[in-house]
Amino acid sequence: MRDLNLGWFMVNYKRFIEAYGDPGVLSRVITYSIPLIGIGQEGEVEGFLRGLSIPGIEMGIKAGLELMRTYSRLFHNI
Repeated sequence: MRDLNLGWFMVNYKRFIEAYGDPGVLSRVITYSIPLIGIGQEGEVEGFLRGLSIPGIEMGIKAGLELMRTYSRLFHNI
């Protein structure tokens, strides 16, 4: 299920800016969803997010990647 959600996000991330006209919405989506759907695909997620050049989402990327790494360590230590 996470693969499907991550794939959908990677294809459709621009829709958030188109729909809301504000990259801040995309930044919040990254902060809260990427840590959950990116577990097990950390390298792919990090490469994708670091390749985005959308002003205003930098903090969301930083927070999302940090949370994803934390969740991933917890998940793999269970």
